[in-house]
Amino acid sequence: MEHTCPGKAKMFKDDGTPFRDVSDNCWSLERRLADCDRVGVDVHALSTVPVMFNYWAKPEDTLDLSMMLNDHMAKCVAAVPTRFVGLGTLPVQSPELAIGELKRCMGELGLAGVQIGSHINSWNLSEPELFRVFKAAEELGAAV
Repeated sequence: MEHTCPGKAKMFKDDGTPFRDVSDNCWSLERRLADCDRVGVDVHALSTVPVMFNYWAKPEDTLDLSMMLNDHMAKCVAAVPTRFVGLGTLPVQSPELAIGELKRCMGELGLAGVQIGSHINSWNLSEPELFRVFKAAEELGAAV
């Protein structure tokens, strides 16, 4: 495990005004473990913060970002596999790309599943376009 960026960071709106302070419990595995120990959590599911889903972006760009985030997630889980399970992220705005990355998450990376948003741009989760993704998740045993 490596500890990086102790303390807090700020997130900013496009106009430069701050909108959120982010504590090191968002990036420090040591802090996560200490918090889990303090409240009695034995296994913690790690996931990407939803602001990083980027469903608004081009699907190919979101795939690249998803792969990078999922690779990092797998490394975090591998650092302490008895305490962490990982949930990946997908470029769900492209069901075909999402299924490919879901297969990689479950196979190559060994994640437990994925986290997705409550809507994908103008799609609600009940849209038929998404059913293939859910079917693939079911077949792969992926938590969603």
